[in-house]
Amino acid sequence: MTFVPPNGPDRFRMPPPAMPARDGRLLFDEWAEAELLEQRTVMLRGELDEITAGNVATQLIFLDGAGDEEIRLRIDSGGGSLAAAGVLVDVIDNLGVPVDALATRAEGPAVAVLAVCDHRAATPHATLRMHEPNVTFDGPATAVVSHLEYYRTAVQALFARVSESCRMTPQHLADEFSAGRYLSVDDALAFGLIDEIATPPAQIRNLRRPMGFRPPN
Repeated sequence: MTFVPPNGPDRFRMPPPAMPARDGRLLFDEWAEAELLEQRTVMLRGELDEITAGNVATQLIFLDGAGDEEIRLRIDSGGGSLAAAGVLVDVIDNLGVPVDALATRAEGPAVAVLAVCDHRAATPHATLRMHEPNVTFDGPATAVVSHLEYYRTAVQALFARVSESCRMTPQHLADEFSAGRYLSVDDALAFGLIDEIATPPAQIRNLRRPMGFRPPN
């Protein structure tokens, strides 16, 4: 992806994304991701592991430097690690633009990411669960003990940060994550994990360019 200098001195604009192809097949996911970036929208999908956290963090940082408008983060994520969530929490905290999050599914680490965004919403039937994923460590006993202590410290720091954005203490968060509690959107609203329950907007937005399928030759 290249930067094209715009007319203004403090702005960047992305080049129009072409529909990518590999082995003659269209890679819709890659094309759609580029289209969403054009609209300052980032998707957090699937398991929130270190690779996913790195990819989402890269997109957030890119959009932060590409304009002053808010970034829309769409969350449909379950599983992963709280350490990976901590990476995204730190990135969001250090962005120079607000992040508007909308969750359709946020389980485990994704709940922490949702909670620290500037504006948090969930769809009426969103799946929300505070759940601490299982963690495994390999290696000599001394290394495992050291890693476990580091992990516990990082998780405690993450719960302390999340508690600043909601009406739950760090210990309450730790207890709920340990219990694997499912939340209704009303529960999440009461706990201060979200600001509103989203309702479908009565609006139709057209794509910037036509989209269709060409019959094979």
